Amino acid sequence: MSALTHDVAEFPGGGELLDAFLALETPTGFKAELIEGKIVVTPPPDGEHEIVIGRVVRQVFRKCAEDFEFAPTKGLRVLDGRYIPDGTFTKEGAFMGAESWWRPEGVLMVLEVTPKRPGKDREEKREGYAAAGIPLYLLIDRKADRVVLHSDPEDGKYRDVIEVKVGDPLDLPAPFSFSLDTGALFRQTPVPHRETSRPTP
Repeated sequence: MSALTHDVAEFPGGGELLDAFLALETPTGFKAELIEGKIVVTPPPDGEHEIVIGRVVRQVFRKCAEDFEFAPTKGLRVLDGRYIPDGTFTKEGAFMGAESWWRPEGVLMVLEVTPKRPGKDREEKREGYAAAGIPLYLLIDRKADRVVLHSDPEDGKYRDVIEVKVGDPLDLPAPFSFSLDTGALFRQTPVPHRETSRPTP
């Protein structure tokens, strides 16, 4: 993984661990993160995970009056390690010229859709995003059937939390300023039946 940024100076201690992390080779499709002093490797996500992300992105681009940019799986340098959100919404041009691991300047909101083990998204990564000063953290908690919006980071914590059950609307504050239809995130879309043409006898 030679393209990764090697930056020990900005990591609070544990330089050897960071070296090992940046040199880590992961199988194709796997995601490696450094979270609170631990290297966490996540296997490729399931289909629903990816569909939900796409539906959030679609609503943002359809309903927002302002223009944003979306980066899937962009590496972020945070105070306690290296995180890769499921999605990152930024101001235009925020990641132009950015290296593999980049500071979260210009980041407006990060998105996580919980895997089978949701603990790191609910706790450790929430605290890391708050400590980095990221304004909004949107968590789609599939296991709890909830959508949670963390906002107003201060002193390493998000001061405001809004939680709704899947199916209820969730108002996103400025600069997004629209109501997220959480029910649409998991709505089953029937696949249209296509008849197979038969040759005329």
